[in-house]
Amino acid sequence: MLANIYQTDSGKDFMQGEEASNTILSFCSYSFGSINPKVVFTAAILMFNHILCFKREKTLLNPELEKALTTISEKLADDKVVDPEALAGLLLCECRIVYQNKHVVEFIKNKLEP
Repeated sequence: MLANIYQTDSGKDFMQGEEASNTILSFCSYSFGSINPKVVFTAAILMFNHILCFKREKTLLNPELEKALTTISEKLADDKVVDPEALAGLLLCECRIVYQNKHVVEFIKNKLEP
């Protein structure tokens, strides 16, 4: 249902707001923790689409994107996650978060440094 918001101009405009964007990203990050692989996949694709459709400066999203990356990394490290669609969705989402986002790449680099 949430993916339908991107099919109308008014829906796309609404999702350009900082509060609405951060809320949807937070919701997706929370959904990554689900035990249902279809929920994980859907949340990953929703986040991917949101980042792709977001027309404002993406640095507004960085705090939530950093939390999402942490959650995705934990989920990918979990050996109980074996559903190929969920894994593909998480990897696709992770790639979209990092793509052309220098600040998030620096966040990852700083987390990895001893």
